Amino acid sequence: MNQLMNVVQPWQRQSSTSFLRVRLSLLNSLMTVLLLGVSVVVLHSPVLAAPSTKELAKTAFKKGKVAFDQGRYPEALEAFEKAYQHFPLPLMLYNIANVYERLKLYPQAIKQYKAFIKTGKDANGEATDKVKRLEAQIKDWVEVTFTSDPAGAQIRLFSEQYPSLGVTPVRQMLPAQDNLIVFVTVPGEQTIKKSVMLSAGLKRQTINLKLPKAAAYVRVIGSPEQAQVSSGDQKVNNLPALLKLSVGDHELSINASGYLPSKRIISLRSVHSKTAPLTLEVALKSSEGVALVALDVSVAGALLFIDGLPKGQSPFHDPIEVAEGEHLIELKGPQGGQYQETIQLKAGDTTQINVDFASSKPWLSRKQLTLGLLSLGGASLLTGLVLGGVALNADGNLQDCRAHELCSRQQGELDRAQAVRAYATSADIFTALGLIIGGAGGTLYWLDQRQDKKAVLSPSVSVEGLRGGASLNTQIRF
Repeated sequence: MNQLMNVVQPWQRQSSTSFLRVRLSLLNSLMTVLLLGVSVVVLHSPVLAAPSTKELAKTAFKKGKVAFDQGRYPEALEAFEKAYQHFPLPLMLYNIANVYERLKLYPQAIKQYKAFIKTGKDANGEATDKVKRLEAQIKDWVEVTFTSDPAGAQIRLFSEQYPSLGVTPVRQMLPAQDNLIVFVTVPGEQTIKKSVMLSAGLKRQTINLKLPKAAAYVRVIGSPEQAQVSSGDQKVNNLPALLKLSVGDHELSINASGYLPSKRIISLRSVHSKTAPLTLEVALKSSEGVALVALDVSVAGALLFIDGLPKGQSPFHDPIEVAEGEHLIELKGPQGGQYQETIQLKAGDTTQINVDFASSKPWLSRKQLTLGLLSLGGASLLTGLVLGGVALNADGNLQDCRAHELCSRQQGELDRAQAVRAYATSADIFTALGLIIGGAGGTLYWLDQRQDKKAVLSPSVSVEGLRGGASLNTQIRF
């Protein structure tokens, strides 16, 4: 029995091994067939294949044609231009030019029509005829140059969806009109709508578009912490202070109680954002025993002396620190003019002094004119009185002549009568001139006296107190 078992078991083991080998071989063959089938499907499947540029151009063209037929010309222009980028078919240039013509952007349409003609595809001359017609239509249009402040703004006409004409400065031929709608876009800012007028009388015009400047930020740090920082209508209490201003130059005023005020000029750029502002560090000086004098001089090169000591020459950009108390302020202009004033300064105050050396001085002062008129009027009156006396004496001689028979009705009487008339006329003229000239001089004198009385209360030096961060304006007459 054991022998039989020994005979059977090896057979069974051999049969099992052969069967397994067959099964594995069949599985390998089946997997090979499946892999080959999958490879064939993947390689030849149209869904997974990348589309060609020609097919992309065809898709964009179909999209543009639908938009064109529906009157959505800006969308059609974008699609046609994209189709031309994918596959530069010459006919697409004609389609682009046709859209520009519908948008009434005739210079751009002419440019695209001419580009199509250069390809040699304008067999029937349709594009050539359109160029001639459009060029004749814009012949009398205005050449407009659009500029902007700041520069580099995108310009669109008629609608915000229309294509951009480029960044300023931009030139465009346009018909004269009273209400041209312009859309201006500054990089990083919202689009602004403007209405401008184009005059028919000027062939070339420049439209300067004033735009709000981009926002920029400054951060002020330093001491004292209770300082107030202001610029224009922006004001922040306590340091550190973050101010939102605009791109460009600004003047910052920093004030704090017990400290001298300070002014700083900063220049902000578009890179100074809220997260990366321009940082300015300040350190105010104590106002104990110190005052400031701010000088505004009309000319450059004027020499400043305080209590006889030289302190520089104009222009004076920053206030000058002076100890509190009474001081003599002297300014000597470059052309010989001179200003002199004694002022009383208080600690922490800022005194503003304005000196105008540029104003021309008359060769004859008001007082000299008044005295001259009075003197001339008096001299004229005196001359009139003297001539009147001479006329009376001549009239006496005339009467004596008429009483004498040898002189009466003779040449002597005629000569004496003419002399009387001449002296009397001269006396009247000088007397009238004396009254007129003297009256003018008297009127000026009376006006000067009234002005002097009012001037007692009128200001000549403006003192601006800046104590404790507040502003107090006082006017004093010296």
